[in-house]
Amino acid sequence: MSKPYDRVEWIFIKRMMLKLGFLYNWVNLIMRCVSSMSYSFLLNGEVCGNIKPSRGFRQ
Repeated sequence: MSKPYDRVEWIFIKRMMLKLGFLYNWVNLIMRCVSSMSYSFLLNGEVCGNIKPSRGFRQ
């Protein structure tokens, strides 16, 4: 069960970076990097799955 404070949403991170004065182009580059990543896992020594997170970062 997920609690409200278990995750940091990507839109929150983006807004905070902009509010802290980071350049818009830099923020967009960072957001593209973190939101386009995907995860794979090993099962019995073989790479399986390709999971793309859709909500944000776990704390």
